Amino acid sequence: MKTNPASWPRGRLIAVIAAGFVLLLLVGVGVYGLITGPPTAKRSFSRSGSDRHRPG
Repeated sequence: MKTNPASWPRGRLIAVIAAGFVLLLLVGVGVYGLITGPPTAKRSFSRSGSDRHRPG
């Protein structure tokens, strides 16, 4: 079994590196989501609502 990265075809090495990068990115987004928590309902939507129903 060949495990030496120098003996791998160049395309496979690029694919493995790209897959690792995508996996790392997804893990980072997941950890960020766990740290920040779910969005809260404390945002005020009255600003956008008042702009829509402004008497004209």
